Amino acid sequence: MILLKLMLTGAMVFSATLTGKVSMVGNGCYGNSQMVPVSGTEDRYTLPIKVKMDKKSGSAFDRKTCNVRLPVSLNPNEKLQISDILQVVHLNGNSVKSTLNISVVGKKTKPLVSGKSQELKMGGLVVESACGRDTIVTGNLNVLATGNGAALAETDAVALTLKVVSCN
Repeated sequence: MILLKLMLTGAMVFSATLTGKVSMVGNGCYGNSQMVPVSGTEDRYTLPIKVKMDKKSGSAFDRKTCNVRLPVSLNPNEKLQISDILQVVHLNGNSVKSTLNISVVGKKTKPLVSGKSQELKMGGLVVESACGRDTIVTGNLNVLATGNGAALAETDAVALTLKVVSCN
């Protein structure tokens, strides 16, 4: 269990409890299922949503997915904010595309889409949960390769900022 904390004006501390471990499902998920704090930061974490694909030439398409869920318990008068998402994707092939979407249950966000090897970034506030209600952080990652050629794809874990703030 991880406790998230945010200091506001030096006096107030808000905290939320990640009520379960990260659950992962999909035909492309790999690596461990631990969310890890980023060293030297207070509210930056690495979410283990990663996909690896090795499409052989001759097959028409290959699709790998990884979906994660992370339950978060909030106190009354608190909400969870997700911001500053970053993922590095390594794509090799003519028709390979990755799509990443990070949100909380019940909210829609704009996906990060890439057709080449690069850092995918979404800066600033991406989404926030409802006030005073438990929530679930969701992540959906898809890699799709089409055409008859071979393709390789590998994505790094997602770095993101999780902040617990007052609803006022």
